[in-house]
Amino acid sequence: MVTLRQALTEADRQVEREGIVRRTVRRMATEPDRLGIPYAVLAGG
Repeated sequence: MVTLRQALTEADRQVEREGIVRRTVRRMATEPDRLGIPYAVLAGG
């Protein structure tokens, strides 16, 4: 379970562009390139 303090600390990191979610998304975006895997991202509503 995450405490309020931990949640607020992570929110601060996201604002500072250093949070775990931002790092994970950045890694997900760069890993296929590093491995030479072609990919495409599609979005729709």
